[in-house]
Amino acid sequence: MVMHPAKHDDPARLRAADRAAMTERSRAAPRRLETRPDDTGERLAREAVHVGVDLVLASGGDGTISACIGGVAGSGIPPGVFPCGTGNLLARNLDLRLSLHEALTVALTASDRRLDVGTANGRPLVVTAGIGFDTEMLERASEGVKHALRLGRQCAVRAKAPRRPPGKSELAGGRWRGGAGQPA
Repeated sequence: MVMHPAKHDDPARLRAADRAAMTERSRAAPRRLETRPDDTGERLAREAVHVGVDLVLASGGDGTISACIGGVAGSGIPPGVFPCGTGNLLARNLDLRLSLHEALTVALTASDRRLDVGTANGRPLVVTAGIGFDTEMLERASEGVKHALRLGRQCAVRAKAPRRPPGKSELAGGRWRGGAGQPA
């Protein structure tokens, strides 16, 4: 299991739940690999594939899960998704369950689905990519703010986002006009 430690209120509850789910299915308890700001999960997922696991369980937000999926992409090893982030967009888009018990059950028993994996700025991309305001909102919001405001999170962090001239945002060194979709 590759997990983002700041996304779990009760790591002991997670360990107990995944241990019980694995035992119930005659599987060994998962080894936990924790992400860090400089290692969001892609390398850890690749490492798990390299040592011969048959499933990589990704537990965190969309960033952690995207990184883990990037790490297993093309390997034939499926990722299991335990969504516990701010938006959980991938889980919602795939109609995955958000409760721990249901997510574990799906990860361990459901059939595999193929998923397109792209890259943006050298990072795996499976959910969405932001190019301006939304990206800065999420980057500037602390884990505490994200956790406390899971239901209205984007509205709450707007005040922390920098003010920019209307209609301008940077993308890969270029500038884009607001609403026109054309490079300036």
